[in-house]
Amino acid sequence: MAPQVTADVAGSEPARALRDMLPAEAWELLNQFYLELAEELSRGLSKRARFPVLKRIVQASQTLTGGLEGTLNRNDAYTFLVLGRNVERADMTSRIVDVHSAQLLPAETPELRPFDSIQWMSVLTSLSGYQMYRMGRRTRVSRIDVLEFLLRDVEFPRACLFCLKQVAAVLRTLPRSAGVLDTTAGACHFLDEAALDQAGVHALVDQLQLHIIAVHDGIASTYFPVQAAAAVDSVPTQNSEQRQTMPLLAVPG
Repeated sequence: MAPQVTADVAGSEPARALRDMLPAEAWELLNQFYLELAEELSRGLSKRARFPVLKRIVQASQTLTGGLEGTLNRNDAYTFLVLGRNVERADMTSRIVDVHSAQLLPAETPELRPFDSIQWMSVLTSLSGYQMYRMGRRTRVSRIDVLEFLLRDVEFPRACLFCLKQVAAVLRTLPRSAGVLDTTAGACHFLDEAALDQAGVHALVDQLQLHIIAVHDGIASTYFPVQAAAAVDSVPTQNSEQRQTMPLLAVPG
């Protein structure tokens, strides 16, 4: 049996607050990954070592997620874990699409189309979705198909629409969820009806972000009203653009 890692996860107040709810195995994983990252962080700032360090972070997050899935009781803690995970995934997928779309080649340059496909492959790889895209779509990589897959697919677990539908499914099991369910349904309807042309990707993601923020705020104000009020009081001068960068529910990935 592997020795238990006893060092505390410094600077991780959410993890400490949930210590009594987390399975011991998940807590040990979290501590182990924290200590590894603390050692590797300075090395990961260099371009040469950045990729393996970031890859290790992804693997650590996925391992922790699997550990929680396999050991955590299906109680309120698990319910809100799933809520937070899916809200955060929808948020991060939309941000990654937005960042990459700003660097993509103009649509009116057909001679550069092969490079365009390579760029969209990079977007899929960033979300660990390239293989699932090829299995599900069975077509070459193209901007419209990738946007459709990452924003509106109902099978890929990091697609925005998939995540929002998961949020809705969990909310239906909770009391007092009617208001947040309406907000989530509005976000899903927006995605269903959105035009996926490259020229409007940035504006689309901006609107999607507002919908995701509304879902997050609805969950926070309904089930964590004290924390939600404290968060608002702590940032009285934030403008709307800054508000969009606030972190979502702090739940492992």
